[in-house]
Amino acid sequence: NNTGGLGIFDMRDKSDIKMLSCTSYPQKSFPHQGWINDEHTVFFMGDEQDEELYHIHTTTLVWDVKNLRSPKLITRWANPSTSSVDHNLFYHRGAVFQSNYESGLRILKFNPDRIPDPSSDQDKIDTSILEEIAYFDATPGTDRVTMARGSWGAWPFFDDGIVVLGTQQTGLFVLRMHEAVEAMLNPVSEETTQTPRYRQYSLTKALTAVYIIVPTLIGIIAAVSVIRYLYQKHPRHTFSFDPTPVPEFDPISDGSDEISLGEIDALETDDDGVGSPDDDADNEVEGEVHDVLSDTCSNLDHLEDLPLRDRG
Repeated sequence: NNTGGLGIFDMRDKSDIKMLSCTSYPQKSFPHQGWINDEHTVFFMGDEQDEELYHIHTTTLVWDVKNLRSPKLITRWANPSTSSVDHNLFYHRGAVFQSNYESGLRILKFNPDRIPDPSSDQDKIDTSILEEIAYFDATPGTDRVTMARGSWGAWPFFDDGIVVLGTQQTGLFVLRMHEAVEAMLNPVSEETTQTPRYRQYSLTKALTAVYIIVPTLIGIIAAVSVIRYLYQKHPRHTFSFDPTPVPEFDPISDGSDEISLGEIDALETDDDGVGSPDDDADNEVEGEVHDVLSDTCSNLDHLEDLPLRDRG
């Protein structure tokens, strides 16, 4: 809640969201973001303008939220080495991973045994409940109180010591914690996972998936581009089909006097080899042709006996 303080809501029924509590705190300016511990008893929170308005070191608020209707501020922890504005933070493996603009990523080990007595003064700035064990400054050389430059968020929920840090000007950093730093953190286990949807995936597996998916997509896009190019260069032809049957050719009824030998055979004999009723007419024609040919041959034989001068 960026006006009233720490706001806690019951959102189990999205159509009927109810406020359980809204708790203010000293030097409140712009309550921004926070994260809860694995046991859901302590809430870590940042205010994005208290460093600028009250000229204090980078401050993290620590809340007791065992009673959601009446949360209590345990302490305000001030980082003795930085005065930059704090932004997003996440709790993982017993530590707070905090992005602090120009002072970069800060890893703060939570010491629950150093929680002060609830009756102590809440205005007191505590420096023991959290302990800085590592940092990475993405904008070295500056530590100004500004929200215009530096790191904006860090994601520590990997099971192989990887932390991904995002910045506004210098890009994305993929970091691996030193073994000595990891030894100071709680071991990774399913029981301490923040919530079921934040399953532990190694960065190696994530990158492997990217290496497989991206080339596959590029290959598909290239194939589609080639097919489209060929289609545009060689447009497809359109064929039409006329269902009207083509009439068969009848060599006898086409007005021609020519008949093939196969057709003569077909006219002379039926399929069963027996003469048809038209055989008599055919025989009569054949006899007349034979007589003509015989007379012609006789005349030719007679011409051979004549002297050459009389042949004509």
